[in-house]
Amino acid sequence: MTSALTVLLVEDDAAHAELIARALTAGDALEVTLATNLAQARQLVKSQRPDVAVVDYVLPDGKGIELVSPPANCAPFPVVILTAYGDEREAVDALKAGAMNYVLKSESAFAEIGHMVTGALREWTHLQERNNAFEALAQSEERFRNLIEGSIQGIIVSRGWTPLFVNQAYADILGYDNPGQILALESDEHTFADYERERIHGYAMARLQGRENAPTHYEYDAVRRDGSIVALQNVARLVTWGNEPAIQSVVLDISDRKRSESNLQYRVELEQLITGISARFINLTSSEMDSGIVDALGEIGQFCDVDRSYVILFSPDKQFI
Repeated sequence: MTSALTVLLVEDDAAHAELIARALTAGDALEVTLATNLAQARQLVKSQRPDVAVVDYVLPDGKGIELVSPPANCAPFPVVILTAYGDEREAVDALKAGAMNYVLKSESAFAEIGHMVTGALREWTHLQERNNAFEALAQSEERFRNLIEGSIQGIIVSRGWTPLFVNQAYADILGYDNPGQILALESDEHTFADYERERIHGYAMARLQGRENAPTHYEYDAVRRDGSIVALQNVARLVTWGNEPAIQSVVLDISDRKRSESNLQYRVELEQLITGISARFINLTSSEMDSGIVDALGEIGQFCDVDRSYVILFSPDKQFI
């Protein structure tokens, strides 16, 4: 069984209080607690918070709007203000203070007070739910922002060559002090190596147009602020930014990996070269040895990208050549 809603009625006029309480308990499942002044009302609220309050505008120890907590969507419970004198300024003040409704006392108003109270409670509940949704969204956005800003991976959202969002890691990778310096650029085209721009721009246009031939994972060379080249690994996807499609790129600096791969490849090719030369020398006759050495030096020079290479013979004590 659903428990009755509790209504705090703050009214110093005994006759009005009786009419309102009777109307509130007549049809709806409402329990009424009566207070005749603000001090008593505050004490009752402190001991047990009501679901809704119906408060006279003028009370012996102050105005009823003093019980209201603005704005309405942040108040602990909804408040309906009653008054015996219709005053537009009072109505505006009451609603600005956070009251859910402002009602002029009359027999017809007393008869409908139950519906007014449940309506105010329904509207206040809706405001609370909307406020909670906004708070949850704000917290979610804050968590997302912290995740993005704290990421070690560079993240940029762009449309064409126009940067729309950049995190600090992306700025660090390209040698900028902060994301604002990249966002201030009219175009981030020059952050791509000139030999990469046509390819990268083509990928972006294909993705924005929904074509399936746009790769999501690829590598490219970017240009740092100081002009040096940095190798990046990129994961790109289509996102909505400002109600329009844009490209989100998550990049990782792979320059160290590229250097390691290049060094490893160099060593492998050098070992293959030395192994091949050694194998040929085994089968050379003494008369072919000189030409074999010249050919070997030529291969080594070509491998090392030099014009000429030499073989130098040292004396046993390494004092003479």
